[in-house]
Amino acid sequence: MTLSGTGVRAAAPASPYAVRTRWVIGLTCVAAVLLVLVMRPLTGSVQSPIGLLLLTVIAGASNLPNRMLSPRVVQISMLGTIMLAAIPLGLGAGIPLLGLAHAVAQAGRQAPQRMLFNAAMSTVLGMAGVATYRLLDGPVYDGSHHDDAATVVHVGWALLAADLTQLVLNAVLMSVILWASRGVAMIDRFRTLITGGGPSYLATGTLAVLIYALWVSAEGGPFSIVFLVPCLIAARWALGHERAEDLTQVRVIDTLNAAMDARHPGSAQHAAAVAQLSQALAEEADLGPAKSIDLALAGALLRVDTLAVPGAGSPAPRPSRALTGVDFLHDIVPVLEHRLDDAAAVAAGRIVAVADAYVEARTARPDADPGQVYDEIADRADLDVSALIALRRVLNRLDPMPTPAGRHRA
Repeated sequence: MTLSGTGVRAAAPASPYAVRTRWVIGLTCVAAVLLVLVMRPLTGSVQSPIGLLLLTVIAGASNLPNRMLSPRVVQISMLGTIMLAAIPLGLGAGIPLLGLAHAVAQAGRQAPQRMLFNAAMSTVLGMAGVATYRLLDGPVYDGSHHDDAATVVHVGWALLAADLTQLVLNAVLMSVILWASRGVAMIDRFRTLITGGGPSYLATGTLAVLIYALWVSAEGGPFSIVFLVPCLIAARWALGHERAEDLTQVRVIDTLNAAMDARHPGSAQHAAAVAQLSQALAEEADLGPAKSIDLALAGALLRVDTLAVPGAGSPAPRPSRALTGVDFLHDIVPVLEHRLDDAAAVAAGRIVAVADAYVEARTARPDADPGQVYDEIADRADLDVSALIALRRVLNRLDPMPTPAGRHRA
């Protein structure tokens, strides 16, 4: 059996993870529709069509492409914020519309299947938030009353509880989905989603409470949300500085690669190819933007120790050790040193090792079909099975080295 377009044979370890993406999308969509129907008595009718229209516009606009965004920063989901705020504002029935508008904003940049999945997943999480909020008897604004302090406090803690429910449910569902379709370890993925998304979710819940307070308690109405614009402008300014820092980091990596290439010609291109493939494998395993960048850095600097110069009568110092003091490289040093006492470094090292093996084999046979190169490394006992499965899936979509490394200088 071959994978379409590459001639890569389906490795035996992939059989337990043969759940098709279309089934995952289909089941998620069915769950979203069923939850909307079941939760209809709790969501009720839309109390403010103008308010729902405004939130829908914001949901779509917040997902438009933004070159200023940095993959390293912890993003606050505007969709999550307005979905939570919609619950006490009496707009819970419009949650599916918010998720759809947010997904459609990526039309032309994302595959239709992914957009559909994102819309359905957002609806599932939104309905879970509604269920939790109503279970705690959270107040719902009907347009006819003014809140006292006790009501606002009740709205606040009920929304935060709904927010935490969404965090846990998202971690559970994504862990199961990734295990079923890609073979990603559920426990590791669940832990990553909880620890990485916790602060962002708490910030999302806090902003939702603020929107409610401005809208209802301060009697500002739907357009009171414009008071959050200064916060968003400040966030954009901070993200711009974060992007500038990322560009500086890229220049540092380029300098180190140039030094390696001066000593070992061709190593810079090898490092660039390993970095690109490591990032693709991390994205295939859905490890998140920040982790993907870390793995790309690890791939780019995997052979940095080749810069070592032995001293007279003493072993050569390891250049990777000197990188410990570099803030943005601190987390990848254990990967470069092949530390076995660091579980995260071991997991990352397995992915980078597969990328390195593929690039090395492909460089040795630049005219070979990607599938043939994959077959050469697929049976190696020293390479991780899950990482090989991820590589197989990447090769099924694209050739990560369309111009074989070693053919020319970049």
